[in-house]
Amino acid sequence: MRHYQRLATDLGWVALSPFLALLIRDNFVLYPPHLEAIIPYAAIAVVVSTIVFVIAGAHKTLWQYASLPDALRIMAAVTVALLLTLFVSFAASRLEGVARSIPVIQWFLLVSALVGTRLAVRMWHERARRNARHDRLATDDGAVQHVLIVGLSHLTELYLQSVAEYAPKTVDIVGILSEQRELRGRLLGLHKVLGTPEELLQVMDRLEVHGIILNRIVVAQPFDQLSRRAGEALLGVEHASGIKVDWMVELLGLVGRGPEEEHALSSRPQSPMRCRRRWRHGN
Repeated sequence: MRHYQRLATDLGWVALSPFLALLIRDNFVLYPPHLEAIIPYAAIAVVVSTIVFVIAGAHKTLWQYASLPDALRIMAAVTVALLLTLFVSFAASRLEGVARSIPVIQWFLLVSALVGTRLAVRMWHERARRNARHDRLATDDGAVQHVLIVGLSHLTELYLQSVAEYAPKTVDIVGILSEQRELRGRLLGLHKVLGTPEELLQVMDRLEVHGIILNRIVVAQPFDQLSRRAGEALLGVEHASGIKVDWMVELLGLVGRGPEEEHALSSRPQSPMRCRRRWRHGN
């Protein structure tokens, strides 16, 4: 959806919200005098909101990746737009004929509509990508990589978005492991939290029972933030199986080597796995 289409959708909700607020305030009974009074207020709201929304850049975000910061930006933009609308309307007509409860009801309606529209678009895109991935699995299972994600962080969301954008038909996210036990069974997007990182081997066994053989494990948090048991399980899988373990923090270059490790690497080549094992046992 292009920028101007997103902006037009938002302004459509702005134009509709005063009339919906009026219906709610009047118990869904339409009184012509009230309707006539609300029309100028609605027109001012649309003009003011156009300026505020363009400045705030709410229409420039990608709705299929809507998140909490986008919702907060919308709330701030709606608040500023309605306050300016009240100021201009009061200066022009003293808000004559417009009940004081209308802007309050309108604020709740408008925030709910704008945020809800973005969430609906995101859910629709995620479902479409999931269906495309399932179609690929049904037709050419051998070309699909089954991936388990360890860790629930911003890197997890980044990886999920990257897969959805660039490899929806070739990468199948089978689940996520999170250290927060209370998240077991919850969904991140359309992907289920299967357990904790300490339960890695048990989760792999359960997946294998259901015919899912992992090709790759993506670790979305630093190694030193994992528990000892989880770290040993990951290192064991990396060392003793054909499953590839990707350490995202290292792949993205977000963790640098210390002087001692640099000296060791310059004197004798060592694998990242061996360095992690030596670091863990040394601490």
